[in-house]
Amino acid sequence: MAGLELLDEIQFSDWRVDSLAIEGSVGWVSGSGLTAIDLANPHSLRVAGGPYGNVPDGQLTVANGYIYITSWPNVHVYRNTLPPTFERSYEFKGRESVAVGSWLFIASSDPRGLKIVDMANPRSAAVVANVPLALQASPMHLIASEMLIYVADDRGAVHIVDVAAPRNARILWSLNVGWIVHSMSKSGNLFAAGTDAGVYLYDIPDDRIGQPELLSHID
Repeated sequence: MAGLELLDEIQFSDWRVDSLAIEGSVGWVSGSGLTAIDLANPHSLRVAGGPYGNVPDGQLTVANGYIYITSWPNVHVYRNTLPPTFERSYEFKGRESVAVGSWLFIASSDPRGLKIVDMANPRSAAVVANVPLALQASPMHLIASEMLIYVADDRGAVHIVDVAAPRNARILWSLNVGWIVHSMSKSGNLFAAGTDAGVYLYDIPDDRIGQPELLSHID
């Protein structure tokens, strides 16, 4: 297996990274203001704009030409321009969010569940559904794999939600990891869950059929 190669880095003495997201050749970094990084040449990174101190810090997701910043209880929407253009803020009461196309999926605490928002018009967003989790669990973290959303809750479970028809989204299955999941990653058939007890690696031959198989646990 080939090792990782560091292509370039940018360091700032008074800068922290709370969250980052990439769309095209621009990476957005939240922390001490929103900053744009030019990724066109990965061997020679440069700051393309910012930090924009007037933009709130928070968890980032970028899609369809828009930047979404989730900072409890609000989601702030900006057009992906330099500098970013403010569109509107919404009190969606979410911990974090992930955007796919013109849809925004939010780990909502009120009501608890996966909140689904139509962002086709960012200045007039519409909540179209909320998918509750088992045992009234609260969603904590999200990742997207095409039109499937993986939702980690506060009870040590991960739920995969089919959002191909967002207004009729449904949970396909729920996986009891046994520990609170702090981070997730999906690549091909492999799904990894990072917990306080280490990393659990699962094989998921088909997201929509059956339960995943635990391949290994690294502590």
